[in-house]
Amino acid sequence: MMRTNSLGGAADGAPMPFGAQAGAWEPPSTGVVRLPELARLGVQLLVVGSLFTGLPGPAGLGELRAEGALIGSALIVLFAALSGVAFDARGARAVLIFLPLAACILLSYAINADEVATAHFLGRQGPEKFLNSLLVLGFYLSFFYSLLCIANVYGVSRVLSAASAAARVAALLLVLEMGVEIVTWFVPPLRDVWSSARHMWAGKTPASLYRLVGFAPEPSFAAITALGFLGLLAGDATRGGWRGEASKSRSRLVVFLIVALVAFELLANSRTFFAGAFGAGLAWLLIGPARRLPASLRAGLLVLAPLALQAVLIWAVVAAAPGTRSVSNITRSVGMVAATQVWSDHPLLGVGLGQYGFHFRGGVPSWGVQSWEVSRYFRTAEYDKLNGLPPSFSLFTRLGAELGLIGFLAWILPPMYAIRRALILRPGPLTSIMVFALVAQVWTGLSLDSFRNVYYWLWLACLLAWPGQNNLPFSEVTTFRRREVTDVGVGNWGRAI
Repeated sequence: MMRTNSLGGAADGAPMPFGAQAGAWEPPSTGVVRLPELARLGVQLLVVGSLFTGLPGPAGLGELRAEGALIGSALIVLFAALSGVAFDARGARAVLIFLPLAACILLSYAINADEVATAHFLGRQGPEKFLNSLLVLGFYLSFFYSLLCIANVYGVSRVLSAASAAARVAALLLVLEMGVEIVTWFVPPLRDVWSSARHMWAGKTPASLYRLVGFAPEPSFAAITALGFLGLLAGDATRGGWRGEASKSRSRLVVFLIVALVAFELLANSRTFFAGAFGAGLAWLLIGPARRLPASLRAGLLVLAPLALQAVLIWAVVAAAPGTRSVSNITRSVGMVAATQVWSDHPLLGVGLGQYGFHFRGGVPSWGVQSWEVSRYFRTAEYDKLNGLPPSFSLFTRLGAELGLIGFLAWILPPMYAIRRALILRPGPLTSIMVFALVAQVWTGLSLDSFRNVYYWLWLACLLAWPGQNNLPFSEVTTFRRREVTDVGVGNWGRAI
């Protein structure tokens, strides 16, 4: 069997995921299996489109929104590129890890069927909301499966190399946009021009086009994701994976982008960025200084610790003097408190997938109406100004509210399993960086109240497939025949752009 580079397909004697490989497609024994051009372009479209425009995809437990068209197009391209590998046994077995979650969703619906059938608020109906949420989860599981197939057949490196190349471009565009935004803070005339230009673009452009090519509305999500890919590139560069002046220039660009993104997010005081950074920092602590702890315990802490941070965030708002509470902080904490209240009222199986918004008003604390963003859900005259059902601002407590403790545990099983398995079967620098990236995405659940962050699924797929790749040294050089490919660790990542 062909041995590939240190980040490529399977090598002799490497542990393969999910048991025997019967039915899994095997690459030929000669030459090199290259990532299909359509798949590479699909991954790059996904990264550049979602990072630069700030479109993380359709809301997983929320709405199937218009921005899903961009991510959906990338998914279609990815599926088209699979052609002869549309079925992969390893990918199919990995998707089965979500069966407990699927069972909880159906059981929760069966128990709450009567209540779901009669739920309505702001023109939304319970059954329609439930079906919408199912469609979105189906969308993401299809995306997850397609990435698993490509990663298993062509190698995790080829997926991440295409993504890293695009992420470098998206990060540069994001730095330019954030740089202009920061400058306008200190130059009022430019601030007026900038605001007017964005207002004209938003007001005169069709909504779908504005969402597609508009400025990133949530650069913190893009920054967290871009830093994951840039971290892979920087990690290899520091280990000598890049050589020559051209490689040194790329290395300097990567370092500049990392520093700029972190600096801009610190200036912006982004809560979402801080949440992701806390998660990545805890991952570093548990993989480095605390690496002697059992892998299961470390994986559990990384996935469950956001609940502790959420409690601290709520306490900070509750303990603050009423006059010092910002509207945004009140709104976020109210969403968390309301979801927790709904969860406590329906502890085991929740109120049903997608149904949290129908129960929101019953869980709002009295101090929550200090926020106009919360109080408008109680004023019928303002319903026409609302864009949808109220958010929870916490994926964790929303899942608890909708699917109960059992469903919550079923949801945290896949990332815990992926992290634990990678730490046991494939410890090393690249594994650590991939864990950092996945954990950062998990922790953004303290801002997102849905699965709409497509990169959670991307990193989860890559981390599940990674232990089945070969176990050659991190930066080993393997040159294939006829100068077709020369891979140096992740040193070739991003060279196409």
